[in-house]
Amino acid sequence: MQHLVLILDESASSFCVYPNPQRSSELMSYEILKKAISFAQRRNLSLNILAGKTELPQSYLDSIDLISHLYVQDAQLPALTRDDILIVDITDKNDLPPVQGVENIIVRVSPNKISKLSKAVLHYVNDVKRINIHLTDVDLFGKQDFDLYQKELNKLSDIYKKTLNKELNILTDRTVLFDMNNCDAGIQHITLAPNGKLYICPAFYYDNPENTIGHLDDELQIVNKHLFQLDYAPICRQCDAFHCKRCLWLNQKTTGEINTPSHEQCVVSHLERNTSRAMLSYNQVNTNCIPEINYLDPFEK
Repeated sequence: MQHLVLILDESASSFCVYPNPQRSSELMSYEILKKAISFAQRRNLSLNILAGKTELPQSYLDSIDLISHLYVQDAQLPALTRDDILIVDITDKNDLPPVQGVENIIVRVSPNKISKLSKAVLHYVNDVKRINIHLTDVDLFGKQDFDLYQKELNKLSDIYKKTLNKELNILTDRTVLFDMNNCDAGIQHITLAPNGKLYICPAFYYDNPENTIGHLDDELQIVNKHLFQLDYAPICRQCDAFHCKRCLWLNQKTTGEINTPSHEQCVVSHLERNTSRAMLSYNQVNTNCIPEINYLDPFEK
């Protein structure tokens, strides 16, 4: 375990594939925050703090400064440090918020906004070192969405083919990976919600607050934790889309099995994988690390 994700505000923006919570702003109590910091210190965990729009009291800031941390928050909010991660949601509006003062941002995009993706990335590519793309509502993707996403991936590839020292998770990560590098919720990190309870990740909390894995004062109670491991994921262990998030929440939502991804999630990851391979070929790099395949879903194997 490396990180404790702290939902410091009920209304904190989603930083991943789960929907933005439609909740009023409410800070985690100071008492729970202090317990969380003690919990993380005893286990040598850093804090990934999901901040909301409510300004943090100085007592909160002072306590958080006692431990290694970074803030993850909406790009409309000012970054506190260069290590913070700002979140941008692509909307119908053409204005994209500035992301000055940070090196790492998250761009979230839904199927009906896919056509705006490459334009958004081009807008930010010179301002930051790394852009992380998260597709929402992947389970709603159909053939038309896949086709449009491939076109956007090709545009993104053109942007990054000649861009040195810049990272785009869905394209550049796979070019340097030799084994799975997934989200690993429940393994590398767990989440503490404002109610003082622990969850596999924020998505499980917002989806069902009763789906807890324990409290700060208790031993973790993760049912069938072995299913989180790659060895117990029969489809994923046959796969070399190493950059795929392999989202446990999305797995459970779409297939009913926490270790089994949906067809849509696999196709999206393989479109990205194959575009990464084409980028290597363009740059005359040996493509053996990403062999050519004739499928988009490892279930077909």
